[in-house]
Amino acid sequence: MQRNGAAVTIGGAAGNIAIDSTTGIGTFVADAQSAATSITVGATTTVVLTTNPGTLIAGQRLFLSGFTGAGAALVNNLAHTINSVSGTGPFTFVLSTVTSGATITLGSGLGRRFPQVADALTWSGQFDVPVRFDIDQMAVSIEAFQLYSWGQIPLVEIRV
Repeated sequence: MQRNGAAVTIGGAAGNIAIDSTTGIGTFVADAQSAATSITVGATTTVVLTTNPGTLIAGQRLFLSGFTGAGAALVNNLAHTINSVSGTGPFTFVLSTVTSGATITLGSGLGRRFPQVADALTWSGQFDVPVRFDIDQMAVSIEAFQLYSWGQIPLVEIRV
């Protein structure tokens, strides 16, 4: 896996990629994160963070999680486009996400920086996909001395 032409380390540290050995799914670990101190709903959503995770700027994306309240699904586990950033600590992020009329409370809110839209993410390699036979019987034919053929054997990918 490469990010902007540089190899990404497999692991659990900031900026790494964590690989689930059971499913084989790779997930980026946040480059940086910061605790939220407030969230304000409206035509735009305003979030105040103690630090600016990864020096985010307008036009980039801020990933939010940990907020509570009936409308928390509007912000949690989503990347939000940043309209503006102000402050020198704490930092005020105005997001393009509309949350008018929603009830969203601080909870254990976090802001995180993950790879951005402009980052080039590439991968090369191979992987195994678990499969099972789709039929219980396979008709065999003898092609030549000690050469057997099963023709086509349908396989079904196993999703975990």
